[in-house]
Amino acid sequence: MAKKKTGPEDEATEAALRKVIQARSNLIMDEPFFGTLASRLNLTPDPTCKTFWTDGKRLGFNPQYAIDHTLAKIIGVVCHEVMHNADGHTFRRDGRDKKLWNKACDFAIDPIIVASGMQLPDGGHIDPAFDGLSAEEIYGRMQQQPSSQQSSKSQDRDSGENSVTGESDGKENPNQQQ
Repeated sequence: MAKKKTGPEDEATEAALRKVIQARSNLIMDEPFFGTLASRLNLTPDPTCKTFWTDGKRLGFNPQYAIDHTLAKIIGVVCHEVMHNADGHTFRRDGRDKKLWNKACDFAIDPIIVASGMQLPDGGHIDPAFDGLSAEEIYGRMQQQPSSQQSSKSQDRDSGENSVTGESDGKENPNQQQ
C-alpha cells in the first residue's frame, strides 16, 4: 500500500498537534487539575479559527497560531480554554451580550493563570480593577464603561473570536467556546 503523501500544510498541522499534545502533557505533570480536564478534550485542528476554542468536548486550535507561539504560552492558552469549561462560562452567560461576556470571563480567568506561574500570549486580559471578581461582576462593571474603555483594557488576542459564545470570524457556532 502506498504511503499517503503529505504537503507542507499537513506537516504544519502535525507539528502544531504535537505541540498542543506536549502542552497538555506538561499540564498533566505540572498542574494535574487542569491537565486532567484538558486530557479529556479531543484535539481538533481548526484553521478557520484565529486562536483556540473549546465546546466542552473538543479543544480546537489554529495550527499556525500554535506553531507561532512558545510551548509555555500554548500551555497557558490550553489552561485558559479549560478554565472556561471548569467555570461553566457557557451556562452562566444567561442572555448576556456574547462578546462582552467572553471578555469578562477572560478578565476573570487570565489573572488566575498568570498567578499560577503560567504564561499567556500578548493580549491577555489582566486588569487589577477586576481582581477577585466573578465574570458576572466584571461584566456588570464593563457594561457601565464606554465601549472605548472596554477595548482599551487589553489587546484582545481573540481577534474577533469568542470562545465562550461560539463566535469565530463573525460566524456563529453554538458548540465553540474560547
